[in-house]
Amino acid sequence: MKIRFDFDLGVHKVKGVLTLEKEALNIEWRRFNMMEAPLGPLESKTVPYTDLDDITLRRRPFRPTIEVKAKSASTFGSMPLPAGDLTSLKARVDRKDRRQAEAWGAEAYLRIADAMPGGELLE
Repeated sequence: MKIRFDFDLGVHKVKGVLTLEKEALNIEWRRFNMMEAPLGPLESKTVPYTDLDDITLRRRPFRPTIEVKAKSASTFGSMPLPAGDLTSLKARVDRKDRRQAEAWGAEAYLRIADAMPGGELLE
């Protein structure tokens, strides 16, 4: 299950895809300048669900916001994050994916809960 996202870094913008895989959250992103020209290569980071603390979806009128909270500051590694909290990735859902954002958030939450010790869900 995939969902597109973006967030601002001042003069740059980050656009990417969050993908729910069986054992981990895969994050792929690329930086863009103010003119929407790509800066650098496509990068990726795979984060095991056991390294994540929570995923929250906030509904907004046009674009929902997803917040992925990690257990430590090193979880997101080299991924560029907006200034502030190093343990959370706050991103706006792409307008094209806003209808599936709630289902994506619920599925992500269940996968994190399932990965917690003693949190195994019945299959």
